[in-house]
Parts: sequence; structure tokens; C-alpha cells
Amino acid sequence: IGYGKIHSEPCILGFGTNTIVLCEDILSAIRVSIYLPTMPLFGCVISKELLVELKKRFTKVIVWLDSDKLDNARKVGLNASLIGLSSQVLYTSKDPKNYTNEEIKNYLETIK
Repeated sequence: IGYGKIHSEPCILGFGTNTIVLCEDILSAIRVSIYLPTMPLFGCVISKELLVELKKRFTKVIVWLDSDKLDNARKVGLNASLIGLSSQVLYTSKDPKNYTNEEIKNYLETIK
């Protein structure tokens, strides 16, 4: 049995800006990536090493986790700031995947 990283490359969906959205799951990432590059965390944490990798491609991170993970989102945002990324936490009552495309767009526009 081999051991190692599950993902050798970050799973980034979408393209076009220097801002990336971090969310918990792949369905939310697919929905949000229509508007901004998005990476699912497959959970609610991200390593500092991966944040450093993201800094090579992006200048800003928006952390949009599920509503019950606000403390985790704040920690991710703080860690991003500590390595020099601009960061914001987007808090909503529902998961990103549970909003319409128009609602997702409106939420993202409020924090740009």
C-alpha cells in the first residue's frame, strides 16, 4: 500500500482573474467557478504549503465555506493573510451550491 498526497495539483475550476474562491465541496466549486476561479477544499482546511502555491497564481482569496464552518473560514483567511494574500470571508446561511446562479453572482459582487 502506498501513501502520499491525494492531490498532487490543486483542483482549480474556472479562470480569468487574480482572485480565487475556496469552498468546501466540488458541487459548490462548480457552481461558483462560473464567475471566479474556485478550488474545493474537500473539507474546511487548507495547508499553508498549498496557500503558498496559490499565491504564485492569485493575489486574493475569498473563503466561502458552509455556514457551520465560519471559524474554519476565518482561520483559512487569516493564514492566507499571513503569507501575503489579500483575503475575505464570505458568510452566507446556505452552502454556495444551494443558491441560484444570480444569487452566487450577487454575493461575489458584494465583496469584490
